[in-house]
Amino acid sequence: MLGQMFALAVRHGALASNPMREVERPRRREGEIQRLTVDQARAFLADTAAHAVGHAVDKQGRRIAGKGRTPDVHELALFLLATGCRIGEALAVTWRDVDLSGDVPTVHVAATLVEPRKQAPKKDRAENVIEEGCVFVERLHRKPITKGGGERTLILPKAGVEMLNERRKRTMWRRLDDPVFANRTGAILFPDNHRTKLRGIIDGTAFEGVTPHTLRRTVGTLVAHEAGLEVAPRRPRPRRHVHHLAALRRPGT
Repeated sequence: MLGQMFALAVRHGALASNPMREVERPRRREGEIQRLTVDQARAFLADTAAHAVGHAVDKQGRRIAGKGRTPDVHELALFLLATGCRIGEALAVTWRDVDLSGDVPTVHVAATLVEPRKQAPKKDRAENVIEEGCVFVERLHRKPITKGGGERTLILPKAGVEMLNERRKRTMWRRLDDPVFANRTGAILFPDNHRTKLRGIIDGTAFEGVTPHTLRRTVGTLVAHEAGLEVAPRRPRPRRHVHHLAALRRPGT
């Protein structure tokens, strides 16, 4: 980001050169998971699926009264691996964007979620407020444009189609403008809440550190291996763009 800002300053004559060219990039932390292999992705989905059907139990293994766990984390993880979407884009998808009855099932990605964002007030050493904070975004809302500024139509693999069909049967929020990943009241889910729930499931496991963006990188790496490095990061042009994460299918399906 700073490199782009200083490059703009150079173009406008405000600086003679871009100082970011001399800055060494920070090293990644040891053990940080950047992407999953296909086998790891399958295992990751198995873990989230096991959590989705689980219930709290006591020391004797007896089920404790209460509601079962939500399948949202698993189903959203499956959707992210099936499409390579950003989490904000995935949670912004409505049933109007999904076509599961055509010869080629697809999802149209044309929006994203913008989360509330505030600037904390500045304080001195005595904790006295010296400058009031600002509110940049007041509430969670659906923005009718993706982060990349374009829109794209993606082919859904079989596992994604099955999950979406099951989800539509199960939910009461199935009007065209209802979000696919709606909460119990029909409202859109907060991306940050999903990240927190995912951390709670995978902390202490082999997948600790995996984030929704890790799943996006996983898809991008697979596409790069299958179609070339130039294709994976490309902004969709023309408007319609498709890819298929066939490698995540179970053998024989």
